[in-house]
Amino acid sequence: MPGPPPRCEAVLAAWCDANCPLPTRPLFARLDSNAQGGPPLWRCYASEALTPDRQRYSSGPSYCTRHEALKMQLQACMRRGASPPPRQQRSKQQPEQLQPEQLQPEQPLQAVVVEPSGTIVQPEQPPAVPDVTVELVVAHCHEPMPWLEDVQRGLADGYEGRPDRRPLSLSLHVYEKCRNSSMPWVRTGWAREKRTLLENKGEECFAFLTHVVERYEKLSDYVVFFQGDGVREGREFHATFRAWGAAVVREGATDVWRSVNDHQYISFASSLASCDAHDAGPLPNCHHGQGRQWVCAEQLFSRHFSEPPPTAFAVYTNAQFGVSRDRVHARPLSFYRGLLGEFEVDTDKECHRIFGPKQRPFRGTCALLEYMWPVVMGEEPVLRVGKTMSGREAWGCIKVSSNVEWAEPLSLSASSRPPD
Repeated sequence: MPGPPPRCEAVLAAWCDANCPLPTRPLFARLDSNAQGGPPLWRCYASEALTPDRQRYSSGPSYCTRHEALKMQLQACMRRGASPPPRQQRSKQQPEQLQPEQLQPEQPLQAVVVEPSGTIVQPEQPPAVPDVTVELVVAHCHEPMPWLEDVQRGLADGYEGRPDRRPLSLSLHVYEKCRNSSMPWVRTGWAREKRTLLENKGEECFAFLTHVVERYEKLSDYVVFFQGDGVREGREFHATFRAWGAAVVREGATDVWRSVNDHQYISFASSLASCDAHDAGPLPNCHHGQGRQWVCAEQLFSRHFSEPPPTAFAVYTNAQFGVSRDRVHARPLSFYRGLLGEFEVDTDKECHRIFGPKQRPFRGTCALLEYMWPVVMGEEPVLRVGKTMSGREAWGCIKVSSNVEWAEPLSLSASSRPPD
């Protein structure tokens, strides 16, 4: 198959150099087949995989398939015209998955003006318009993730029609808590894709905090945090993210937090009186005074927040949410480092513990943080019902008695209790 138009070929080649983990350079973008004789897709090829004229695929494994991403780069180039960015060189010592970095959109071509005197006047070039960036962060351990494709499509459908036509750039960062796990997710359509092996501490919150601390100065415009199964296998994610893409991302909201989940709204209070007499009214599905659990929640809150602990929390369960970069940056990096430091203490000093089949430290710490994520990101301790991406209120609530993890008070004195 022929290569891209000459004015875009260098743009696509530079993108390949920056995003394909092959060790050789330079790379060439071609719409062609693979070693299995598959259909023509946009791929980044090393020269040894091409015919002598470097126009067609010949043989060998020296290529990486990046069909959707290259197609998007080509479409942007064809719409605006482009001056090729410089090729980026990569050191052999750099790990392959630390390389992908998003290219800045190219500036459009401008017609020159010729004055009667024959003087050529170059008009001022407008500043490049950056992409709108959304990064999906997943705490993963063996779960299949076909729902990520629904997230991609939902965001793209909701974002479509933005007046200034700023491109939408989606990135994926998977924190792999379980070694020897496969990569069961859609591999195309990402401007940047990264997989990081992470110690399996607690639940999802260790991965979330690690990402905020490590990427604090390089956060995308919006970050969406997920558990590996998407919770309920990502049911209705296309509609959820189409709504959020239209209401938040397309409109450019910069001060926003929303729950991905719109089910199982629960509350947690210091006492029955706090459940019944809260300023927001009687709290639904409220469990209270769970022994060591509430004491530990107050202590955790007091260690990191300047205000006194609240008398109650209310959230959508399962800790999946989207947040704007400005909301994250409303708290200093030191604040998030302090929370991450909770996972560095001696496990014998962990305040709240959960017993069950998942015998690993800090599960209780993450269970407490699940109630506090909205406060961490600038919301009230009792989250307003309907503060969700879909805009819907909770469609159902779990009963406290049905949640075995909260069925009885848990304390450090019970550390010798056998697993459930």
